Amino acid sequence: MVFMQTSEQVLVPGQFYVFLTIDEDPRESNAFIAVVGPHALALSQTDGEPFQAVRMTRTLSPSSSSGPHPGWEAIFSTPPPSSLCLSTQDALSNFLALLNEKESRSPQTLWIRGDKVRLGRESASTSRNWTVFDCGILTGS
Repeated sequence: MVFMQTSEQVLVPGQFYVFLTIDEDPRESNAFIAVVGPHALALSQTDGEPFQAVRMTRTLSPSSSSGPHPGWEAIFSTPPPSSLCLSTQDALSNFLALLNEKESRSPQTLWIRGDKVRLGRESASTSRNWTVFDCGILTGS
């Protein structure tokens, strides 16, 4: 397990949230991705693989983050799976890259409920469709 020290970022009205499940029926899903404002979390427990979890947070300065996730840094993760399947961290990283791309083009219309989001390399067997379970903009209390 990897833990990194980080300061918590608060949620404010106007920030985006999205929840994805690997199965169209969330009760049947064995993998889940959530992004709420500057926080991202992915959980998975597929057949034959150990439980996987990864938590990432948006960095204050996208240019200051290093590694394969521009603008995001992992603050918690469990080991990746031993097989060649798309790991939870890979799926979350792919989704965050897609989110960054969509936010830069059209931040008002990212996804709607029921949309399918393909994560992974198109030509690889590790590519999977995820379903948008819920999404929207945070409002004030």
